[in-house]
Amino acid sequence: MGQVSVGNAITSLRFCAALDWTLFFEQVSLVEQVLQRDPAAVYGSMDFQSRDRYRQAVEELAEPSGEAQLRVALRSVESAREVAERKTAEDRAAHVGYHLIGRGRRDLETDVSYQPTAGERVYLIPATEYAVARFDRMFGGDRRAYSGVAVGEAPEAYNRYRRETKVDMKGKFAFENVAPGRYIVATRVFWTEPKSYFTIAQGGAIYDIVDVEKDETARAIVSGR
Repeated sequence: MGQVSVGNAITSLRFCAALDWTLFFEQVSLVEQVLQRDPAAVYGSMDFQSRDRYRQAVEELAEPSGEAQLRVALRSVESAREVAERKTAEDRAAHVGYHLIGRGRRDLETDVSYQPTAGERVYLIPATEYAVARFDRMFGGDRRAYSGVAVGEAPEAYNRYRRETKVDMKGKFAFENVAPGRYIVATRVFWTEPKSYFTIAQGGAIYDIVDVEKDETARAIVSGR
């Protein structure tokens, strides 16, 4: 009996090793099923990495619960559907990505009552010619105004050397063991301004370029200026 149990366990482990977990995850993810309703019918044709970026955007905007993430995903689809019905499914805003990571992001944040907290991601990217050109295109030359322009999927090397951390409760962050060179530091900053009887969300994605010297600590305030 013991040998049979061990044999079954080994077989199960082999099955787990052979299983395509990305496919399995998307099959059981309720958020994935909601985003597949993209009125522009673009989301379903995207690669896994791109779809995963959209799911991360849902996580960023939602409280840490499955129900909250579903609400955000549903709202993004509904926002895109409203545009498709009012204009056309070919309109850029009829795609869920426009609302999750594009120019419609701020309106979606307002719709879902998003409250930024400590933990915003900060990215450190080698400032290669390709990376600088990519950010110039995404931000339209203004480091404080992400334009939502689609720039296509980044090459493997770009993602391989990109590092990520999160800010602490004081808005500070740090990267250790960084090789000398020039880097892009990108993040998102939000605040609210009172306007009469309501508040308006301000801010968004920003980036700066920082030079790191050998055996020195580089300090930077990411302001997009």
